[in-house]
Amino acid sequence: MEFENHLKAWGLQDFFQAFRDESITDESFDLINEDTINKIFTKAGPKLIFQKHYTAYKRSLDKIPLDATNITVIPLEEPLLIDLNKEISFSETDIDSLSSRCLMETPSTSSFLDVSDSNNENVLSEDICRPKRLKTYKSIFCGGIEAALKKSIDGQIVLANKNHLNNDHRQKLVKALINEMMAVFGPELRASTFMQVSEEIEDFFINEEAAAYYIPYIPGGKNKKGINPRGKLWSRFCNVKKALRGANSCMVRAEVNYKSPEKTVELLESHNFIKLAVEPLEKVKEAWINTYRIRQKEFLGVDLSTIFLTYPCLCQNYGIELIELDFETKFPKHKKVLYETWPKISPALFKEYEEKKIDSRDFQFKDPALQQITLLPYLFRTVNVKSSRKGLHWRPSRSEVLESFFLIIHNFDELEQRIKQRQEKLKRYGTTLQPLAVVVCGAGKEDFYIVVEDIRYKVDTALRTLELLFKLFNSMDIDYPAESEHIWIFIHQILFNLKSEKKNPSSEAAIADIKYYLQL
Repeated sequence: MEFENHLKAWGLQDFFQAFRDESITDESFDLINEDTINKIFTKAGPKLIFQKHYTAYKRSLDKIPLDATNITVIPLEEPLLIDLNKEISFSETDIDSLSSRCLMETPSTSSFLDVSDSNNENVLSEDICRPKRLKTYKSIFCGGIEAALKKSIDGQIVLANKNHLNNDHRQKLVKALINEMMAVFGPELRASTFMQVSEEIEDFFINEEAAAYYIPYIPGGKNKKGINPRGKLWSRFCNVKKALRGANSCMVRAEVNYKSPEKTVELLESHNFIKLAVEPLEKVKEAWINTYRIRQKEFLGVDLSTIFLTYPCLCQNYGIELIELDFETKFPKHKKVLYETWPKISPALFKEYEEKKIDSRDFQFKDPALQQITLLPYLFRTVNVKSSRKGLHWRPSRSEVLESFFLIIHNFDELEQRIKQRQEKLKRYGTTLQPLAVVVCGAGKEDFYIVVEDIRYKVDTALRTLELLFKLFNSMDIDYPAESEHIWIFIHQILFNLKSEKKNPSSEAAIADIKYYLQL
């Protein structure tokens, strides 16, 4: 079989039998597709080598008919004999004669074959229509330009006609690539990115030239203006930005400062990893931190249950720690905001409870912070809850406000029933159950949990529970529970805006701040 000579030249002679088992002939060899390659090659190494050489082989079939008419032979009128022991000199007449002969007899560039692969004389050059490019870069697209085009219908149409692109195909090509480039890098694309993509187009499509897709800015001289960038990619990019500005749209961007294409691929791989893996914990945490910007883009307009389904690591016991990492990334100056502020808040709250004669005998807890937290609903007047259904009005009691804030139960078994009752009531008013804290008081101890959907995070103390729940709401931009929204807004204002900086935790300034925010 003739095709076996190609396999031998490519170093794949061990696969002769595999091709024979699939009844491959010289005729069917030219029709091999991806499925056939996967059947024959079970290991990635030989498969990649075959795909590389087979692609070059197919391109050579598309570019030239193998006959002698494509090769121009320049005969020499006289043999040129040189005596190396004798000094050679030429007169001006000889030089002019040689120059004119070279100009007259030099063939066109299409007459030459690039057979620079000295290790394989039987394989034609991968690129015959133009000089072979030395690829010293990695694709900016994860998986290469072909993988990027497969993501869209326009890109798939282009791939189906890759050897014969018309103007319509080229428009679809730049549309698909600009969309992918802006999705990865955001709206501010660099000139180097355009140049690399245009080179990738030239390398991948046999009849396309990089200059048709992008020409960078050309600076002007002393009395000349510079020439702005040009090309199909640049025109499409400018049109997209103009359309977005005209519609007063915010350009969706993954605000990640990619330093290199390798960094882009690394981040995308990390993102895919945390969508599937739940261990090892250290690797999950590292990937979670690195992909913060990408995930924040995905969180926009998405409900909480979808987020937890997308990232199974959030459903693990350590999931609340990942949420805390997001808060620290979003608010780097407030990593320990509650523990730094609580020494000032605590005495001020006690002072306020005393002035308003709020009796705490109904709430006797071992954890002093819990004693203060559960009295917060009694500092405020009850407020009407906005209902999404006309004709319905709801003014929850203080005990109902407390349930949406810190739900206190005496047995963990009653938790599901209490949550179900709250869900049914909230549903009548057109709202949903938001994350909440749960305190189980029984057997002489207090256990703390944060409830998010069907997940129960175990927490150590009341203060830690309040801190993590606050960080969850603010890191994911989740709405506060309708009944206790005013309490959470008060906590947010106190933690982020407390003016007092005195070391004395019972300072009048802290008390004044709390009084001020209570009146808002």
